Amino acid sequence: MIILDEQDLNEIKNGTICFSIIVTEYCNCSCSYCHFYLENINKNYVYCISNSTFNDYITLIKYFKNVLHQNIHVRFSGGEPLILGEKLFYFSKRIYEELNIMPYVLTNGKLLNEELLIKAKEAKIDKFIMSFENPFKTDKNSVDTYTNIATFNSLKKYDMILPGVVVLTTDMFDKLSEICDIFYTNIGLLPIISEVSFKAYTSPSNHEIKALYNNVRKVVEKYYLKTDLQLFPYITPEIAYNYKYKYVLDLYAKPRFGLNDDNIEMVASKIYMKILEIYINKFCNKKDCAWFESCQHIRNFWIDKMNDYCKLKQAISDGFLDACLKLHKL
Repeated sequence: MIILDEQDLNEIKNGTICFSIIVTEYCNCSCSYCHFYLENINKNYVYCISNSTFNDYITLIKYFKNVLHQNIHVRFSGGEPLILGEKLFYFSKRIYEELNIMPYVLTNGKLLNEELLIKAKEAKIDKFIMSFENPFKTDKNSVDTYTNIATFNSLKKYDMILPGVVVLTTDMFDKLSEICDIFYTNIGLLPIISEVSFKAYTSPSNHEIKALYNNVRKVVEKYYLKTDLQLFPYITPEIAYNYKYKYVLDLYAKPRFGLNDDNIEMVASKIYMKILEIYINKFCNKKDCAWFESCQHIRNFWIDKMNDYCKLKQAISDGFLDACLKLHKL
């Protein structure tokens, strides 16, 4: 039997669990920094989720929602979920009918169009979170930044599209403010700004850390209270999500849990254990650090990069705070 620490469980239950169903491993882009491909040897993915696996996931999520956890989100991810076409709408209707949850979709935006959004609304899809490329450093295998900006603006009347992630390499920290200016000017919102992580990650130089501080400060001075500021959620989730922690758990297209009617309670315990492996709470004892109280919840990706993490955390947090203090004085 798996025994979970009650305090650790309470940490999770105070937040939101987002079940991210990877409905397909195939993508119509092949971005060089994409962790989904970099972390796997075989990059020629064509596997899509089966109906039986999807049914198992519905059973699992229903158990969580009805028995274990009040705050549940469901999203479709990949790969590129829109490749599934009509089947994605079938999956969405099932989620809504069985769980009373409207799922949202992570997409690169390449296949978004008006007809698709009309069908999506009927299928009870809540939102599409569209990723954008860095306009100063666009990956050659991705969708061009301004192409997605045009798509976003042409479809925003449906109120179903939100700006997703813009991924920044460390050498782009000095362009952060300009990047935000471009998006605010063109779509009236800011995307989620995230550092490159996982296998594509590189350590920042001291110059880049300084640039990060300066640019976070500029962005906050210009856009605080004008639009959502979701800055570097893997480093400063308290800023990105206002201390409302979200635990994302991938449910893969190829089944991994061996779920059946007789073991659902055991599988649920394994999932809580997995979340506790992915998200580390109360990992630091540097109580003299100015950010100690807000620095108790990170992804385990950072555990062997703590020196970098501390520098990045301090630069972002200091930049945000100093900007707020300046605005308050004004």
